[in-house]
Amino acid sequence: MLFSMAIADLLVGAISMPLNIALDTIIARQVCYSGFRTLYLATEFCEFILVWTSLYHLTVIAWERYVAIRKWMHYKVIVTRDRMRKFAFMAWLLAVFATSPLFVMIVVGVHHKTKRIWHICESVAGTLCLVAIGYFYIMIYLGVRRRKIAAISQVTALVQAKHEIKVTKTAGLITVALMLSFAPLLVISATKDLFPVLSRS
Repeated sequence: MLFSMAIADLLVGAISMPLNIALDTIIARQVCYSGFRTLYLATEFCEFILVWTSLYHLTVIAWERYVAIRKWMHYKVIVTRDRMRKFAFMAWLLAVFATSPLFVMIVVGVHHKTKRIWHICESVAGTLCLVAIGYFYIMIYLGVRRRKIAAISQVTALVQAKHEIKVTKTAGLITVALMLSFAPLLVISATKDLFPVLSRS
């Protein structure tokens, strides 16, 4: 999952950021460019797919950490390599399917109200992912607090428990940082129809 999410983040730097720079340069210099609309749609499409992919990956990673801490006895049965590959593939697929219809509607010229409904559905899906991530990490925190490491007698089990806690803390910090990055985007996306000033930039 981390490898798959790293690819998404690498593509942000390799594709999305250069497209954004080109678009911002055209806007800043007020250059008349015939392919502006195409460039704008390509930039938005890439950016949204990669953002949604990262969010879905973070949700699955939070679930995996939850299983590792709260259901550690059944971890190897629940979290298999094959299942995690399927989840990574589904994260990419869901991101494409969540983003593509909106851009098809824009290209075809569907009425603004229909696009707004789709946009609200996307915002709800993003909010549900953030709520799920928050729930998993709260449950992890409570599980870690309840776990009494001192009571574990075997050295290997103690080392494994400390390792799981360290991995969970690291994943949690990364997730909090990325959630703080997503929060403004989701708030602006969800409220730009209510506050027109937010949709000007």
